[in-house]
Amino acid sequence: MIGNDKKDYLTQLYNRKWLFEDCPVCDSGGRFSIIYMDVDNFKAVNDLYGHKEGDKVLKLVADAIRDSDKEGYPVRMSGDEFVLVLNGARTREDLITVYERIVRRIGNLQKSEAGIALISLSAGIVTRENDDQSLQEVISLGDDAMYKAKREGKRRGVFYEDIREKILHDRRIEEEAPVAVENDDFELCFNPLLNMQNGMLEMTRVLAYWHRPDGSVLEPSEYRPVLEGNSYVRMLDIYLLDKLFKYLSSVDISDMLNRDIRFCIELSWLNFLDGGLAEELIQISGKYGVSLSAINISLAEQALTGRDVKRLVFGMNKVSELGISMSIKNYGSSFASVKYLNSIPVRTFLFDSRWLSESLGEPADRKLVKSVTRLTKDAHKQVIAIGYGDVIDTQFLTDCGCDAFGNKAASFIFKPDDYMGFVADKIPRDDCEVFDFKGDLLSNSGRIRGSFIGDGVTFAKGVSDNRGALHFSGGEIGENVVELPKELFARNSFSIALWVFPEKEMNWASAVYARYNGGFISFVPYTNADDGISVFRISVDDEGFFDTTYRAIRLNEWSHLCFTYDEMSESVRIYINGRKGPLSPTRMPTMIGCRQVLLGGDPFQKSYVGAISSLCIYSYALSDREVEDLYKTYVPEPGFCGSSEEYWMDAK
Repeated sequence: MIGNDKKDYLTQLYNRKWLFEDCPVCDSGGRFSIIYMDVDNFKAVNDLYGHKEGDKVLKLVADAIRDSDKEGYPVRMSGDEFVLVLNGARTREDLITVYERIVRRIGNLQKSEAGIALISLSAGIVTRENDDQSLQEVISLGDDAMYKAKREGKRRGVFYEDIREKILHDRRIEEEAPVAVENDDFELCFNPLLNMQNGMLEMTRVLAYWHRPDGSVLEPSEYRPVLEGNSYVRMLDIYLLDKLFKYLSSVDISDMLNRDIRFCIELSWLNFLDGGLAEELIQISGKYGVSLSAINISLAEQALTGRDVKRLVFGMNKVSELGISMSIKNYGSSFASVKYLNSIPVRTFLFDSRWLSESLGEPADRKLVKSVTRLTKDAHKQVIAIGYGDVIDTQFLTDCGCDAFGNKAASFIFKPDDYMGFVADKIPRDDCEVFDFKGDLLSNSGRIRGSFIGDGVTFAKGVSDNRGALHFSGGEIGENVVELPKELFARNSFSIALWVFPEKEMNWASAVYARYNGGFISFVPYTNADDGISVFRISVDDEGFFDTTYRAIRLNEWSHLCFTYDEMSESVRIYINGRKGPLSPTRMPTMIGCRQVLLGGDPFQKSYVGAISSLCIYSYALSDREVEDLYKTYVPEPGFCGSSEEYWMDAK
């Protein structure tokens, strides 16, 4: 008779005490094997259905293990971990058969049980090799193999003998890491993440390569999971942060800081659990005189699958309060972070390169990529793709809404001495492109050039002697317009300011039009509908029109117009001659993936008749004060002939 103290109260399996004190197989000194199992995604069952359903799942798993082998000894070790002890010299095939029998039993239950449908089993399988091996050693080896199964994607069994060399290799890493830090054997390298549409720098990914005494070089993915297992990764992370800030103090990153371009360094989730990371960051920042706003801290998505998510999020918020932005890497490896899109202080999500590569190869999975990207963009987050495929994939990801990409090729990983030189011409020097149209279609920066469509657009005198203009003679749909590169709208927020001189009452003729993936934006400075109004329109192909309206401007007179779109608030504002119009009446859709930009017309209405001068396109939403300052710059210019009004601001 087995005493109650040696049986698990919930599942009625043997418990850990029985295993180590009374198991007849383990005491015999002969051969035996164990299958060490962990229930994958068990936390999700408790979170979604409650602990009562979680207990039910554990009982069902226990039944499957108990019934898998008549001569086996099933044990509940703790929580959602189980061991099946098997006597004798079992072959590899026998052990696989037993494990698959358990998996098949659970699979049959999944058709009718809600909670169990979420779970699977990861297992480590090990056979006692000699009489000198203790039960504890065998259990430890099975535990090692089980965690290897979980790291490889769960839902599988791994034989310890197959990973013996890997386990020994990992132990060497654990032993060597403290010495490597002391000897400064880690080298920081940099991977630029570039805007999908204009190729400009969005973020810098920091990678720490470990140069070992034997000449081998380990990438972060090869040593970080090992060191995370024994918590040494926390000390390693502080060392790497110190190393990064020291480097940043030696180079000029002022242009990057002005453009909010950050250095993204991966840290372990363990750093966020005790609240000490914030103090460490403040100390390191002060030591080197480098602003904390220079960095972005990246966490693996798997961190959000653990049991300490509340503590983790608390620690993330504490660090975010210092002005440090955060990102999630391996996005898509488990989609655990989707649940927390709006509750964690994260602004950037980096797609898991393996998941992305596999998904882009299957049409059905490409739809999933598109849906996940759109969901993330709707939460006003930045999406970055790393290590994807060809030009077709690039266009697809751009259309989905991905903001930036990172090439994983060795040629795109730069050493510190080379990096700043590479990105020197990829840092936006000015977030505004200005077209004065003084005899050409080239922007003042020299980076952007437009092109004529039709012969009915000519150069003319602008709103002042300092400015030229384009005169549009009108025409049928798509005639006599100017096309500008789509890269002008590489980011989702923007402002467009221009002087317009309408010469004819027209119904819905666009002065500025941009076609996007799934819709368009259009600015109509004068329409004779509703007794004359100015309209900024966002059109979503399957949702209709979203309009923001303001008073009409006068015919045959220069008027300054500005309209802004802020992605974060999803709001539009129109300004005429510096006067602020009403805020958009509803939340406006975010347009993603610009494909075409036109001046003086669009694909739906007859072309605009009149002139446009001093076109300014910004990659962010101007503030009220910035619009005021912009308007005021024109008034004192020689030969100014625009509408001059005393600036005033609405109190609303």
